[in-house]
Amino acid sequence: MYEALKQKYVASFTTKSEQINQALGCSDIQALTVLVHQMAGSSGSYGFDQISALCIQIEDLILKTHNINPAVEQKCQQLLTLLSSHINDSKHSAN
Repeated sequence: MYEALKQKYVASFTTKSEQINQALGCSDIQALTVLVHQMAGSSGSYGFDQISALCIQIEDLILKTHNINPAVEQKCQQLLTLLSSHINDSKHSAN
């Protein structure tokens, strides 16, 4: 049952990636902050500690600078790459 929930969570990474890209594209700091805050907690709950740690770093950067700057964008790109990696791993393990 836990594995099924974990797979469903990984399936949500595509939507989460799109939402992050949209927030970055619109410079929507509020949306980005909410997204990474939620993902920090939920990803940790499912054992994705690296994703959780990166989200915490992004959230901390945003709280310190109050804007989407190059450092935030770089960390978000790292997060998107990590999410993509898990999406691809999930697709390969399903085959």
